[in-house]
Amino acid sequence: KSSDEQKKAINESLDAITSVFREARAYWLAAKNNIDTTKRDIRYEAMRRVFDGTMPVIINAGSQREIEAALDFATEFSIKVIIAGGYDAPLVADRLVKMHVPVIVQRVHSLPQRDDSGYDEAFTIAARLHAAGVKFCLSDGGSWQQRNLPFQAGTAIAYGLSPDAALASITLAPAQIFGIDADYGSLEAGKSATLFLSSGDALDGVSIGVERAWIDGREIDLSNRHKRLSTKYRGRYSR
Repeated sequence: KSSDEQKKAINESLDAITSVFREARAYWLAAKNNIDTTKRDIRYEAMRRVFDGTMPVIINAGSQREIEAALDFATEFSIKVIIAGGYDAPLVADRLVKMHVPVIVQRVHSLPQRDDSGYDEAFTIAARLHAAGVKFCLSDGGSWQQRNLPFQAGTAIAYGLSPDAALASITLAPAQIFGIDADYGSLEAGKSATLFLSSGDALDGVSIGVERAWIDGREIDLSNRHKRLSTKYRGRYSR
């Protein structure tokens, strides 16, 4: 597609999303003011919490332009949003702080997105957001890749983020962002006992060694087929 065709498609998509949100807001206002409506729409019912401020909307936005558009959208509809991606979030840090918008930084282990960017641009996003006072947490692209999440926090430490802030970025910070920090995210009296025990640095890919783990106070079995096969063949070849 040509650039004009791409812009047209983007504008059409944005118009469609804006239209849905306007209709959902009108539906919410009608329900809030006890206006009798003969038509009940389960889609808009699900969005009522968005407009009463109890449910944030996650918006995928990486570039500065995308993030600013997302913030404009949040302002227009007076809703809470969370930015996911956030590659250029440090460039919009002042506005993110002012609007109390948190960022889910995706993939610290990424290549630079521009030809003139420094090799460490993605590695330093977390440190730059922390220095600017932006609430953030770390994530990755897919569920199976979350196994590398601790090591991305470790990389963030190597590129300027404090160890305490790095640990919080994959524990307490995400719990706070999603409103479950009363029960999860840190080891405190009264909170869920969800934790693991490592023989080495949990944020280091070389020394980490998960020995035991608990979810809501229940110890879970860490054995798996890979470990069983490893034990089996190590024993066989040691004879």
